[in-house]
Amino acid sequence: MMKFLKLLLLISTVLFAVNIIGITVKADAADSGILYTSEEVSKTRLEAVDATESSDNTINDTESGFCGAPGNEKNVTWIYEDRVLIISGTGAMADYEPHRQLEPWHYYYHNIRKIVIEEGITHIGDASFLACSVNQVAFPKTLTSIGKYAFYGCDSLEEINLPPNIISIGEHAFWISSINKVIISEGVNDIGFMAFGDGDTIDNAYIPGSMKNVGNIGFTKGILDYISYIIFGEGVETVESSYQIAAETIYLPESVNYIRLDSLYCSILYGKNDVARNYAEQCDWDIIYIDASGGIDINDADIQLDNIYNESSPDYSVTYEGVALRENVDYEVVYLKDSTSEKAITTFTGKGVYRGTRDIEYTVEDVENSSESSDGENGGGIGDEEISKGETAKGGDNNSNQQETKDDLNAGTIENNRDKKAANDNSEFTDSLDEKNNLTADNNQKKSNDNTVTYRKNKYRIINNKKAAFVMPENNKIKKLVIPDTIKIKNKKYKVTAIDSDACNGLKNLNTVKVGNNVQTVGKFAFANCKKLKKITFGKGLLKLEQKVLSGDTHLKKITFKSTKIKSFGKKTFDKVPRKVDIVIPRVKMTKYVKLIKKAK
Repeated sequence: MMKFLKLLLLISTVLFAVNIIGITVKADAADSGILYTSEEVSKTRLEAVDATESSDNTINDTESGFCGAPGNEKNVTWIYEDRVLIISGTGAMADYEPHRQLEPWHYYYHNIRKIVIEEGITHIGDASFLACSVNQVAFPKTLTSIGKYAFYGCDSLEEINLPPNIISIGEHAFWISSINKVIISEGVNDIGFMAFGDGDTIDNAYIPGSMKNVGNIGFTKGILDYISYIIFGEGVETVESSYQIAAETIYLPESVNYIRLDSLYCSILYGKNDVARNYAEQCDWDIIYIDASGGIDINDADIQLDNIYNESSPDYSVTYEGVALRENVDYEVVYLKDSTSEKAITTFTGKGVYRGTRDIEYTVEDVENSSESSDGENGGGIGDEEISKGETAKGGDNNSNQQETKDDLNAGTIENNRDKKAANDNSEFTDSLDEKNNLTADNNQKKSNDNTVTYRKNKYRIINNKKAAFVMPENNKIKKLVIPDTIKIKNKKYKVTAIDSDACNGLKNLNTVKVGNNVQTVGKFAFANCKKLKKITFGKGLLKLEQKVLSGDTHLKKITFKSTKIKSFGKKTFDKVPRKVDIVIPRVKMTKYVKLIKKAK
């Protein structure tokens, strides 16, 4: 009876499972195509694909018709021509439902690249553009609502600019898209269930204060696939999502008065009241809480300048209480240099929770002399120690000298290179790293102290000028671990492509792990003997697991592999793993991976 019930459950969740020596291997439901409330979408879309692909001339077809809501049918029209779909007229579009009521342009959905919704349209209907291949959408200022599933499965759509009069966004409206930035306009007060959920490419989001009560709006990307940052606007009062809203950094307003426990998952939390502080203290994972009540003076931040050369603005890093600040989110930078002298000023202006202005005055150095003046890492570096010695000026100090320097600069020929970085700024540093790290794959597994850096409480090893490896967490009591796609060290990004051997071997409290999409190899025993580890997810770039990566993880419940490129699982990868563990793999690789898993067991 129990086996029968389990079979029904797997069928109802559109999963396919294979039992391997007691371990259940499941195909990932996310790979089964567009998911709706039923299987009708898949059926409808397959029919549409067959229709469009069977006739090459449908790409250049021209067709039109009406698409208004009941009672407004002929006031809204559509026309498809040369891969562009135009919606025009006045009032609301009709709502659609796969298989039962198809949108009239559904036979062209595979060819549509651009959608233009003209002024006068007030509502985008349910499932109007579901699974379209569109990559650009123009919204009208008259738009007030977007229906559920409207852009569901539009995985080529990378950017949306929602107009200011939007009031509501339906559930799953932008589920499974390629959007990397979400700015929700002030005025929106209703965002449906998981409207932006599972957006693997979303990097940051702004939630306006008009959303007083924030529920299950999305941005989860899975329990630990969090985005870079989320800003909650002043006016948001409650956050009570039953699905974690996850980001590396979350900014909360003073207006927030209630946060449901576990609604937010983050590493860094900016707050302005006791509600935010108490939330950070109550969570069962480590959160760096930063008190932003009253704002934070940028002059209290630690600013380091590197590569002070004649021909470009310097590299810089800005931290506060050990936390790296985000340019254009926490601060802005202006670089001024007099082309007729060696004087220069870099000005840092606080933004968001940070306030104030800080000028750093210095004398630039010739590229030829930079290595001589270097302190051993990035040539030509200056920081707060030099500032205190008077070689540079700190905001609020030496104001008269700063003003004189500014006047001198403005009197001469000024180069204002805002946000400009020379391609060779880091050449000396990265070249030396290349020499040190011209190693074999085995040597790359060794923990080299020479090239080890710390990024957000974890240690990484710089492999070369583009790549890094995860070495180990600084805190051996960590409960949840996220290994990101990239790290940023002194304004330079490195892809995290490997996990060293024994990286987390024997961590007693570790229970959840998410491995980034750029990690290709995982060293032996990397996550072995983690007795409380229950869930681990490997990203889309994984190629190889060395031996006994998960050996001795006696409480594992779920292992997810998102990659379709895996070539091998090391010997005894699953040694002493519970027989009832679920292994989730891409459906398209079911046959191959089952063989690899059997071999590794």
